[in-house]
Amino acid sequence: MKTRNNIFSIIVILIVLQSCKKEDFSDISGFDDRFITYNSINDIFTNGNWTFHEKTYSENTLTIVHDTVRSDTNSIRMFCVPGNGSLVSKSGLASHHKILYKEGDIVKVSCWFYIPTNEGLNKLVILDLEDPAPISTGPGIRLMFDQDNAIFIERNKMGLSNITQNSGNKILFPFNKWVNITFELKLHTKSRGYIKLWQDGELIFDESSVTTLPRDRLYITQGTHKSYSNIEVGITANSTGHNIVMFIDDFSIWKIN
Repeated sequence: MKTRNNIFSIIVILIVLQSCKKEDFSDISGFDDRFITYNSINDIFTNGNWTFHEKTYSENTLTIVHDTVRSDTNSIRMFCVPGNGSLVSKSGLASHHKILYKEGDIVKVSCWFYIPTNEGLNKLVILDLEDPAPISTGPGIRLMFDQDNAIFIERNKMGLSNITQNSGNKILFPFNKWVNITFELKLHTKSRGYIKLWQDGELIFDESSVTTLPRDRLYITQGTHKSYSNIEVGITANSTGHNIVMFIDDFSIWKIN
């Protein structure tokens, strides 16, 4: 029993040391991307904002297109098959360790989405803000669709309940048109944050006194930094059971306080 306790103590010490490790964050206020200067996918990752194409299946793709655009000449097209087994299917743009938003910051994200399908969006995730905790799977806050094709705020990886639209008064996401999603939140590990979300200028969520940052829980730390340094946009998780095609354009993320 003493040996087991010693091993457990060593594991806890290693976790705490890892959680205190200094990360190499750029700590910039944010960035815009209209995708107009890119000639190839490789160009996307040369501007210092995006870090990689998040892709979990070989069939999933990310391409620059010129025929389905909201403005200017280019947009990003993403294709994603459904997941098979425990591996979640993803095809999105990721920016890791380029931004750094801490407790008390107010962050505003905006992106235009075009989904040319009339199949359901249930369990489709389109935006993630994550804390890269060393022993967790990116605790944070996400935008996700329910069975009615209505956006809700997903907080399961933070150990908190989701924030959903009222069942009798949902604003559904329309297909076959460009739709703007604007997401504003004040970051806090306690119930001192807020969330606002607009779809095409219509306010869907206006929640005050809510937790918007993950924190370490129970007696074992997650190693959270009380901050967000990862953002992913696009098809960040396709659990719909069918293929998804999505276009995105005119993306921005900024700290506004």
